[in-house]
Amino acid sequence: MSAHTSQRLGDAVIGLALAALGVWGTWVAQGTGLGTAEEPGPGMFPAAVCVLLTLGGLGCAWRAWRLTTGNEGKRWIDGTALLALMQIVMLAVLFVPLGMPLTGFLFVCGMTRTLGDIPWRKAVITGAVSVAVFWLMFDVLLSVQLPYGWWVSR
Repeated sequence: MSAHTSQRLGDAVIGLALAALGVWGTWVAQGTGLGTAEEPGPGMFPAAVCVLLTLGGLGCAWRAWRLTTGNEGKRWIDGTALLALMQIVMLAVLFVPLGMPLTGFLFVCGMTRTLGDIPWRKAVITGAVSVAVFWLMFDVLLSVQLPYGWWVSR
């Protein structure tokens, strides 16, 4: 198997894994209540994001599989892509038990370090500001109840 074929196969596998995560997330979000267009439930936004993740993952897999020329890869799956995929899976798994504030903060910090290669200080600031903005937008302005996590008594 050539390096290009193995890179193409690795990209397709990552795309399919993201699509599978999106399908699973959509299924989980339906259990939390989607609500209506007038009154969205807590599962509406996660379901929409997961549908987009599914479509994006399938699109990436399709594009990778159809790719016939391009960069010659040396690895089956790039380490950065694998680390980013692991962080997305951890976000999905830990979102309800740890809650949106902590999980979102860890996810944004990790992804900005992984994909942006920025210093930890900027990653922490970006994570804190992102979580504050998301919290304000969804919990306060849209009244969409986000999970706080088991460690917060409310």
